Amino acid sequence: MSTVELAIAHAAATMAPSGYLLSAKPLEGGVSAAVYRLDIADPELGIRRVVFRQHRKIVDQAECRRVTKAEHQVHHVLCGLGFAVPQPCWHHDQPDGPGVGPYLAMEWAEGSTKIPGAALPNAISQMAQFLVALHELDVESLGDALSAVRPLEDPAVAIGPFLDDSDAARRLAAYLRAQGSGLFRRDDVQRRALVHGDFWPGNLLWHHDELVAVLDWEDASIGDPLADLATARCEVGYAYGPEARETLTASYCAQRGIALDGAVGKSLDLWDAYVSASALHSIAGWGLAPEAEAHRRQATSVFFGQAVARLTS
Repeated sequence: MSTVELAIAHAAATMAPSGYLLSAKPLEGGVSAAVYRLDIADPELGIRRVVFRQHRKIVDQAECRRVTKAEHQVHHVLCGLGFAVPQPCWHHDQPDGPGVGPYLAMEWAEGSTKIPGAALPNAISQMAQFLVALHELDVESLGDALSAVRPLEDPAVAIGPFLDDSDAARRLAAYLRAQGSGLFRRDDVQRRALVHGDFWPGNLLWHHDELVAVLDWEDASIGDPLADLATARCEVGYAYGPEARETLTASYCAQRGIALDGAVGKSLDLWDAYVSASALHSIAGWGLAPEAEAHRRQATSVFFGQAVARLTS
């Protein structure tokens, strides 16, 4: 049996000790994790359908256990607060026999990542509402409930390895060297928020035009909420166009009561540059068809260039 098969068998036996695994169907879209839909026969609950996730790109097992625990913690906290996230079932983050690495399981949520065109305005509004509610959580009051969730990186430092040899990248690198570390400090926006880390349409599940689940919390962190807004801007703009991107931005800012001027605007520009540079750096590993990758790369390069132009003007 493969490592994933061993972990799936372990998960099924743990969640239904007197039952058995009926089927394990791989789900599309998982780049950093092996994702399966498991149907488990449980003598008490009947047929139980869950989603199994095991991170496959984190080589260090200690870090893999931390990320698995953090993702489970986020699900547990947010479900308890009524957020649209899958109900956690079980997580395994300790060594337990050969081949059984860390994994987590959550209840299956019915829905699709596709948004009908007529439903887009309402969907954009729901995206903004979710992010605002998430970012307004008082993470300090949660105590150790998110103990495995790490602080978010500083984009002015972390962007370095993602910068290529383009004119825009060289201009941004020179700008950051000249400005020093104090440029993006601000006290007019909450800095320590729970951040999803990968808020894009592929991680949003819709049912009857309602947002029923936000998926894939492996990149969750504590830090600047504008990081999520920048990711959403980049991805929504690519999927649905610049008008949808700016509608999302305006809705988010209005609900949070912030204006994109001064240090706040500069911070968002930097995060826009960071998320797009990171995407350009990693896009070759996303498994896209050559034509789709070329189109995605070109659109993301434009978004990156626009962010750099605003930031350095």
